[in-house]
Amino acid sequence: MKRFLTAIASALGLTAVAAPEIKMIDPKTIYFSLATINDTLPELDQVAERRETDFVLHEDDWRQFEAVSHAFDAEIKEEISGVQRIFSERSKPSGEYRIFSEIHIRKQITQPLPSPLEWSELLAACRVPPASVARVGLQGQGLIKDGFSFRVGSLTLFGIRHDSKVEILCFDLTSTPSLSDAEAQRLASFFDKSHLVAVHWPSATVLAEKQALVSFLMQTDAK
Repeated sequence: MKRFLTAIASALGLTAVAAPEIKMIDPKTIYFSLATINDTLPELDQVAERRETDFVLHEDDWRQFEAVSHAFDAEIKEEISGVQRIFSERSKPSGEYRIFSEIHIRKQITQPLPSPLEWSELLAACRVPPASVARVGLQGQGLIKDGFSFRVGSLTLFGIRHDSKVEILCFDLTSTPSLSDAEAQRLASFFDKSHLVAVHWPSATVLAEKQALVSFLMQTDAK
């Protein structure tokens, strides 16, 4: 949990001219910028070196917006309920955002795609040539073992695959998708055919209907 608000740093009373005084901090004054994170991080590749085209994300963003099988509908509801509790009981406004005194740690869905997706079918649905696929890594830690990333429109998709089987598929949280209607329809149809929902955990949002996913994928930045 590295995303403490920057205001916490000043509460520590650190100075540049002397050894910092050790101070006790009331846990009630510590806030987080996310309501939820996933329980585990992916295994890292200890050998591979990062390339300029590789996608890098903060560890707290791992599996925050992901494809999940309908087989986990009950678990999705339970985890969403946990996130909603944080919003209702452990959050407060801070400017235009909300901050959280507690985080819901998701533990129930360890394998979001129990029937792995076919890599070739995913690339075909996204009209992505294999040569344009890059890798994915965590900031300051290295590349993810068997990780992949590629772009459709302004949206980066990333995850983990073993050979021809995709075991984790996520969307980048930080960009507006801006897919064309045709691109959005193809990807949403792939989700529908594969019995997947798109879950945005930080906002407790489930895009279960095809048209809802299409509408999200076609979002553009306001001019």
